[in-house]
Amino acid sequence: MVNAVPHLLYKRETSFGPCPVSPPITQVDVTISPDPVVAGKPDTFTVSGTLTEDITDETLLLIAFGDPSTGKQVGDPYTQPICTGTGCPIKAGTKFDVTAKDVPVPADLPKAYSIGVGVVNSATDILGCAVAIVGGSATAEAPKLPFFRA
Repeated sequence: MVNAVPHLLYKRETSFGPCPVSPPITQVDVTISPDPVVAGKPDTFTVSGTLTEDITDETLLLIAFGDPSTGKQVGDPYTQPICTGTGCPIKAGTKFDVTAKDVPVPADLPKAYSIGVGVVNSATDILGCAVAIVGGSATAEAPKLPFFRA
C-alpha cells in the first residue's frame, strides 16, 4: 500500500497596492476574474473606491500591463468611460464602482508582469490608481505605464 498525502493547491489572488508615485495618489480597490489573468484571454476588472475629486463623463478607467524586468508596457492599454448619462458626475467623497468586461490580456504576457489600473482625466490628471506585480518581487521596478508620473 502506498501512503498518499493529499496535494493541496493554493490559489494565489492578485494583490493590488498603491501606485509607486510621488506624491501619492488615492488607491482604488481592484478585483479580477479569472484571477490570475490568463495570457491571451479576456478578463473582467471591477474597480471601486472613494476619490477626492469628481468623476465626470470625461473620466476614464485605464488598465495596462507591464514587464517589471524592463519597465515597459506590454500590449495596448484598455480604456472605458467610468460614468455616462444620468450617473454623472460622481461627486468627490462618493463611492464609485465600475466593471470592465472582456479586457484584453496580452498574449505575450511575461512570466512576471504588472497590472496598473487608473482612474484618469488625462495622462497628468490621475484621480486614483492601483498596481499589482505578479510572479516577481514586490520591490521590482514599476513599469512606466501610461498613468505613472515620471
